[in-house]
Amino acid sequence: MTPDLRSRLARLGYRLTPTSELGQAHEVSKPSPRGPALWSAHTSPPERGRSTIHPIDDVVPGRRVATPHGECFVAEHHHPPGHLHGSHRLEEALELDAHLFEWLGRDSALADFDPARSVFLDVETTGLAGGTGTYAFLVGLAHFEGPRFVVRQFFMEDYDAEASLLHAVAEALEPFQGVVTFNGKAFDLPLLETRFLMARRPFALQGVPHLDLLFPSRRLWRERLESCALSNLEREILGVEREGDVPGFLIPGIYFDYLQSGDAQPLGPIFEHNRQDLLSLATLTTRLARQYADPFHPSVEDGRDLFALGRAFEMLELADRAVLCYERALALLPPGQMHDRAMVGLGSLYKRLRLRQDAVGLWRKLAASGRTFTTMAYVELAKHYEHVERDHREAERFTLQALAALELRAARGEPWRVEQERRDLEHRLARLRRKMDR
Repeated sequence: MTPDLRSRLARLGYRLTPTSELGQAHEVSKPSPRGPALWSAHTSPPERGRSTIHPIDDVVPGRRVATPHGECFVAEHHHPPGHLHGSHRLEEALELDAHLFEWLGRDSALADFDPARSVFLDVETTGLAGGTGTYAFLVGLAHFEGPRFVVRQFFMEDYDAEASLLHAVAEALEPFQGVVTFNGKAFDLPLLETRFLMARRPFALQGVPHLDLLFPSRRLWRERLESCALSNLEREILGVEREGDVPGFLIPGIYFDYLQSGDAQPLGPIFEHNRQDLLSLATLTTRLARQYADPFHPSVEDGRDLFALGRAFEMLELADRAVLCYERALALLPPGQMHDRAMVGLGSLYKRLRLRQDAVGLWRKLAASGRTFTTMAYVELAKHYEHVERDHREAERFTLQALAALELRAARGEPWRVEQERRDLEHRLARLRRKMDR
């Protein structure tokens, strides 16, 4: 073998082992995906552009857990009582009433949800699309031990170490009776379940109550936030400012670089990113639940959020709470689109609760505004005077005003559903006139 070929093979990571005493013939072995850690004593590791290779043990504080499939590296952090993450103490999640979790998740299975017996879960993966080719190389689990918040992060040092990671994670998950994630229903849990299925292992969280914080966050804050990504919620809602955080889309590439180089130094920010995510799950749980419990507290009161809460309580069939939120939202919101939407929501709720005169008062104000919902307000007034007051002439007047408002919308270049609305109004007008003729 020529010196040039030998050098090229070494740079690619191939191991050259002499097969004769004089070393004239060589056996060529394929490189291990673990990188330099498994290089033979017969050759030197290839040049990687770094003078030092840092093992994961030197980068992140942790320990190695023995499993039947080998060792799994586990990083561990303990956060004492009183630890602030943004504007909340972590253990405040333990003080929440159980019914709040059912409200947040819109799931009766969460009626007895207990954060003290639940695990907060977040994973870092080799890809963001999911599927059978995506691995969870870092599984972060956090839970309360009394008032302390403990974070454990299970790390897959190479693809062939997945079995040990899954075994260690399965053992760690056994005690828990609930799980909290952010977008875990769509990503984290299906991905983990796939990995357990491919390893022919039962998934420990199968069927346990699951509180996914993405959905209540969107319901509450999408009216005033451009994004309900966890990073944006941290900045805008929780008061958390991360320094030097690694963007999520870079994480798979950093892990692939580690597999090639064996240098774990760049993985430190990924572990920290994952730990911060887990802390945010705890404080986001508290923030969401407290706003549902006391929406009028000065520290959280916002007209846009109250409008969103009104709709959320209405969906939960908590009409009294919905009415209070809508009414307070109207007092706080300036005139405009959202103010009108709150009037529509409150007027419809008044109508369902048979508070008809309250509803009529809102419809009149909305009709007089001349904005987006003018036609709808006139139609609601026409319905009221036709079916409740039995005043067909007044109902006819409001129907004609609805038609005029509709034509004005069409003239302004707002043709959405105009034709169908026009036919409906003309049908209503004809019916009213037949009644008046009789």
